[in-house]
Order: sequence, then C-alpha cells, then structure tokens
Amino acid sequence: MIISQKDFCLYVEEQFANNDMSMIDTVLGACAKYNIDPELVEPLINRSVREKMEIEFIELNYLRAETGKVI
Repeated sequence: MIISQKDFCLYVEEQFANNDMSMIDTVLGACAKYNIDPELVEPLINRSVREKMEIEFIELNYLRAETGKVI
C-alpha cells in the first residue's frame, strides 16, 4: 500500500493521542499496519512526529540532547 507522508503522520498522531503507547511504538505499529520496513520510514515522518521521537530517544538515553548524536 502506498501512503503519503500526510496520511501516515495523521494516522500516527491519532494513534498516539488515543492510545497509551510511546511515539516510537506508535510509528512501529503504523509501519506494521502499512507494511513499511521501519528502516525505510524516515521520508514519511514529519517534523512533529520526529521531534516527539527525539524527545523519547533522549529520555531513553539513546540520543544525546546537546549534540543530537546517537549514543
């Protein structure tokens, strides 16, 4: 199934708002729903979703806040 960035992010934002899941898990769930390889999802992620994911990565210590580099 081909899906636009807008439709993908609307689905992700809606699921994130209505479920008790992290943004990371929500994006992975959307990848599964739309049969998208998680390694290839980057072009479908808009700024809003990306920022929420970055916050989660920083909180999980997977990303350094000051440099934005993966630990």
